[in-house]
Amino acid sequence: SARAKRQKKSMCDFILDKMDMRRRRIFPFLLVLLVVFMNASTTTFVGAEVIILNESNFEHLTQASTGQTTGKWFVSFTASWCGHCKKLLPVWEELSIAVSGDSEYANQGINIAKVDAIENRELANRFGVKGYPTLFYFADRQMYKYDSGRRDFDSLLEFVTTEYKSKTSQDVPLPPTWIEKQRKMLNKLFYKNKLLVMLHDDVEHI
Repeated sequence: SARAKRQKKSMCDFILDKMDMRRRRIFPFLLVLLVVFMNASTTTFVGAEVIILNESNFEHLTQASTGQTTGKWFVSFTASWCGHCKKLLPVWEELSIAVSGDSEYANQGINIAKVDAIENRELANRFGVKGYPTLFYFADRQMYKYDSGRRDFDSLLEFVTTEYKSKTSQDVPLPPTWIEKQRKMLNKLFYKNKLLVMLHDDVEHI
């Protein structure tokens, strides 16, 4: 009957109202828990990860050739298929944790990063990377190549904290200018066109 339907609807509305009241009471508590969790996560992981660099962000993040105001950067140029690179990765991650957070080296401003040299050939060419992994330390507005065969945690940590100061430094090569990039692109397009190459060779022999 209509009366029974109204009673049923009223009962449903009453139950929904009660549920809404409970949700409103629980929501602030859940919000507090969420904020606490996010803060805890941020505190735990800030600065503890290996930073991925590429041709787009390298100069912006490291400022390698423009003053290095973002700190010191220990960068590994790697290849995904390289066995030595795979072996280095857990050590690299451990090193990143060791120089961040509340460690005794945290105030030295050391960043641990890596570059996929195969995917970023222009960047690898800029620094003359020939083999993998190749390790460069950008510090004190200079560049230091880590050329020791020892890639264990203690050796790498000693290098970035103290030992690099006794090594020979190099000037940081400047990034290619816009004109240089366009010239390289045109050269690639030219040598991909067999007809243009043949015409060029014919002209050279005249």
